[in-house]
Amino acid sequence: MDRPLSILIGTVFLVGACAAPTAAAPSPTAPRAVEAAASASAAPASNVLEVTAFARKLVFALDVFQCLDRCDAVVLNLDGRVPDEGAVMEASLAWTANKPVVIYKTTFITVLGGLDNPMVSGLGMQWASVAKLEQLSGEVKRAMASYQPPRDDECTRGPHVDAVIKLGAAVWDRMDEVRTITDLEAEEIPAAVKAFRESLRDLLEAADLWDPEVPQFMQHTL
Repeated sequence: MDRPLSILIGTVFLVGACAAPTAAAPSPTAPRAVEAAASASAAPASNVLEVTAFARKLVFALDVFQCLDRCDAVVLNLDGRVPDEGAVMEASLAWTANKPVVIYKTTFITVLGGLDNPMVSGLGMQWASVAKLEQLSGEVKRAMASYQPPRDDECTRGPHVDAVIKLGAAVWDRMDEVRTITDLEAEEIPAAVKAFRESLRDLLEAADLWDPEVPQFMQHTL
């Protein structure tokens, strides 16, 4: 199976492609489950796209919150044909925030003769990667032990980033509510999502993510 995987285990955020049974994990984050439910529903196409567009914003805010605020380290799974673009972005966020990134890679599938793009390899501590799953936890512990939080003057986040993090934190605190929405009948999901979105309006507006309309680039599918 080759699909994006972003699961928080303790204080370690795992990002990358789920390319092997050993990398399997529990169900995806709730906003992604909302997106899946919307895509699979029998609701009108406009409702499906509206739910999906909103869910994508929640995924973005939630993952930014996990990478920059909640987690202490990131494991970047590079197995697969190419690095997952979302995973590279998440690992880059953590790296910029001075959080340790551990690269997990068991294959030599690359487009650079067995070497990954240096802008990706450089995210890992000491440009190293772990190839055996049983060694991963020890490497993560070692990385976290060497982690030194930045001084306040070394990592200053802008107001927009802080607003996105606050939105992500609010979504994380209401995960049970989001999961409840995914358990509804297909025809009930759009209304429930609209109510949930309205309850987050202030945070969405502060993060410049409030737009109840279906984005123009998605409307061609209607």
